[in-house]
Amino acid sequence: MTRSRTLDHPAAGLVVANLPYGKRVGERSELGSLYRALGLSVRRAYPGWRFAFLLEDGADWLGLPITERFSVANGGLRCELVVGTV
Repeated sequence: MTRSRTLDHPAAGLVVANLPYGKRVGERSELGSLYRALGLSVRRAYPGWRFAFLLEDGADWLGLPITERFSVANGGLRCELVVGTV
């Protein structure tokens, strides 16, 4: 008999990622579906956690409640750091 297992994690934490921009790897046109899928996964797996994502644009595709936005430069590119709570 096969038992499924789940990964236990703390009730609260922080998810941090430098998301792809579609410049070096992949296609920029695919970022919307990638960001939407990431947002959905984070909402399902980490309710109550905080998040901080670095991206060039398209933060609204995440579908997450963004409470703060910071303009930053990363490798010479204008980017945005978005922060919120799932």
